[in-house]
Amino acid sequence: MSLTSSKGTDLYGSHDDMRTLFRVDELTLRQGQKMAVVGANGCGKSTLIRALGGKASLAGGKIEVDPGVQVCIVEQATKYDPEQLVLDAVYANANSPQAAATRRYKAAMALGEDLQEALDLMEATQAWGWEDEATNVMAQLGLGELLARPMGQLSGGEERRVALASALVDLDAIDLLILDEPTNHLSTEGCDWLQDRLQAAEDLSLVLVTHDRYFLDEVCNEVLEIDGLGATYTHQGGWNNFLEGRAERWKEKQAQVDAAKVQLKRAKEWMARGVRGRGTRSKKGVAGFLDAKERAAAVVAADDGAPDLLGQGYAGFKQGGKDYAMVGLKNVTVTVPRRGNILDQVTMQFAKGSKVGIVGPNGAGKSTFLRTLSGDQELAGGELVFGDAVRMGFLTQEPPVFPDPRQRVMQFVSEIADEAAYLSDATAKPGDTREAAAARLLASVNFDRARWQTEVDMLSGGERRRLQLLRVLSQRPNVLLLDEPTNDLDAVTVDSLEQLLKSFAGTVIVVSHDRSLLDGVCNMHVVFFKDSGRPRLWSGTYAELREWQEEQAKEERSKSRQAAAAAAAVAAAPKAPAISQKELKDARRRFNSLEKEIESTEELLAEVDSDIQEHASDAEKIVELCARREELGKRQAELYERWEELAELVA
Repeated sequence: MSLTSSKGTDLYGSHDDMRTLFRVDELTLRQGQKMAVVGANGCGKSTLIRALGGKASLAGGKIEVDPGVQVCIVEQATKYDPEQLVLDAVYANANSPQAAATRRYKAAMALGEDLQEALDLMEATQAWGWEDEATNVMAQLGLGELLARPMGQLSGGEERRVALASALVDLDAIDLLILDEPTNHLSTEGCDWLQDRLQAAEDLSLVLVTHDRYFLDEVCNEVLEIDGLGATYTHQGGWNNFLEGRAERWKEKQAQVDAAKVQLKRAKEWMARGVRGRGTRSKKGVAGFLDAKERAAAVVAADDGAPDLLGQGYAGFKQGGKDYAMVGLKNVTVTVPRRGNILDQVTMQFAKGSKVGIVGPNGAGKSTFLRTLSGDQELAGGELVFGDAVRMGFLTQEPPVFPDPRQRVMQFVSEIADEAAYLSDATAKPGDTREAAAARLLASVNFDRARWQTEVDMLSGGERRRLQLLRVLSQRPNVLLLDEPTNDLDAVTVDSLEQLLKSFAGTVIVVSHDRSLLDGVCNMHVVFFKDSGRPRLWSGTYAELREWQEEQAKEERSKSRQAAAAAAAVAAAPKAPAISQKELKDARRRFNSLEKEIESTEELLAEVDSDIQEHASDAEKIVELCARREELGKRQAELYERWEELAELVA
């Protein structure tokens, strides 16, 4: 790698030349450094990284890149020829010598001209393995089935993956890679693969913006924080180091604010006291008071606090009581045209207070599962089971529809506050107006103050998502259904959302590819399989589920190798007789029995989890229940293993 450094000096970003976004005195990117830029939406993250990638100009400052450094930026918005095929788009936008040589070689082969020159170029650039590696990259990013499709037929998420593939096929030739939300629209497996690939590129310099805190923690060794007030701070390490550094800064700032308030109070009291006899205050004393008042008032005015952003916003909605209810499905079947049964006689029950993650491959039926629970999806069979007191809030992936597209943000949120009887005793302040209440709600989701008077029809996807979240919370639900809630949110707001869901007393059922959110919130998971229709309930954390799945995958690979070796050993021997009808019938009987036992075990696990919550204050009972839970978990794993073996036999 040729990168020595890329340096920015006195960088200044502003919004419409009126509001300061950030100031960075000095920013140096060294070889192998991997830096994340974090901050609330609208603080200037994308502006800064686009400037570092040469795609935008700042209001001030200078960016210097060493000669010969190869810089590549993958932005959120991409433009392609709609007639161009996906494979051609990836190849055309790859810029390494190996990519150029491969394009030249393929053209020469097609035309039958200049073949020797093309062969020499392939040899000189050592490009013979480039196409195989590019094919692997595209497959890992989920583009394998799309390569012959025109770009104009792709979704926005698929276009983003094409842009990412164009960069990653050339990763060895890139010195500085700049990525804006690279994990958006990737599966969990795709995120894992990208994470491993960037970790392995030790000499690569990386700057990225991401809301995926797990990804950030695993990949980055430095965090640049933009605080939303124009200042920037550097934290060595990953996400947790950033949180610790920010908390310490907030603590110090709060101490300054408290001291300033005391100082201001004393100064006011001094001025308010009468002067003894005919004496007068000295000019020096009055000047000192005015100076102290000005300095103290400036500190207090600049106090942005250290808010529990979303938690404080939610606390303002008056709650109806502790009636947190059970939800479930009983023998539910859901059929989708041309896809068959997405859910096939599924029975599940979620006790009050459950925190459930919905995971599985794209297209397996996760969003359909949420729509089924919400009552929006027509059932082909079975029934939904709800407790009497269920109040459901559903955050869908679809962008919200605003009745009046010309309505301004502040007016929309003020109406939300009115409808939801916002301002509980815990958050009400003397003299509060509905505008002040709306301002606190907007601040709770990091909504850019400069956009509060914008018409709702002019908002970005992230801004719409924030208003959609406020609308759902304003319904005061005790059952929250969330479909990819972190989409279009920044990492700071995602962290605030996680804290809210942890403390939420009701039931949470969430579809998400955010591994940190799942691990931080969920204590059980519904696991979907491709083309199955029979999701399984996993009791435990997402990390434990992934560990179990990886062990299963290792065992499966081992079995495949053993089977291949056995097949090769007996290739010349007479074929063994096929399985008899009697044996097949017996296998099916055992398979059906296993399915019932698995369902029974899952129901027992759900009951134990409910008992654990109910007896949280009884230490002796908790020990007994946890032992029972561990025993059932082991039994569940054994049953899954036997079920998979028989599933292959009876298929």
